Amino acid sequence: KSDALDHVSPVFETGQAVVSDLYLSPESNRLVMSVDVPVMVRGEVRYSLGIVVPPEQFDNLLRAQSLPGDWFAAVFDGQALLAARSHDPAQFVGHPVADGLLRQIERSLEGSGEFTTLDGVPVYSSFSRSPVSDWGVSIGIPRALLLADMLRTSALLGVGIALLFAAGLLLARAIAQRVGRSFDSLSAAA
Repeated sequence: KSDALDHVSPVFETGQAVVSDLYLSPESNRLVMSVDVPVMVRGEVRYSLGIVVPPEQFDNLLRAQSLPGDWFAAVFDGQALLAARSHDPAQFVGHPVADGLLRQIERSLEGSGEFTTLDGVPVYSSFSRSPVSDWGVSIGIPRALLLADMLRTSALLGVGIALLFAAGLLLARAIAQRVGRSFDSLSAAA
């Protein structure tokens, strides 16, 4: 943003709490976000009380979710800039999300699809954005991982079906032999 305090002006204009997008902090010269709330005096907004949150806090939140290590998770702001990322956050925080995901984010609050991460990994990903703050989260599972799981499941199902088919054939043969013996007994008696 052009002015370091641009994110606070909506608090005074609307009298509502505001969640900023990422911005460069003039104090630390690092990317941060803030949550600012109005302080009312005699029904009028006189002050803004805010807390500054560095992106590392979002990284900690992602790690606390204990997602599988090969999954991709990201937190992004209202401008679709990455605030946290499960893989290589130092390299990607502050950059826009991947193009395919960006197009989806611009169209809806929630969605899913097949995208390619910023480091070139094809993933199946779902995202959700808050209608209040416009911040969002995305989780992607590598396509190769899902396909391997599907192949393993399909192989297990195939083996199960083959075993059931073989058991069905054996049972049908046993029943046919039993019926055949019964007919032989009836024929001999006749």
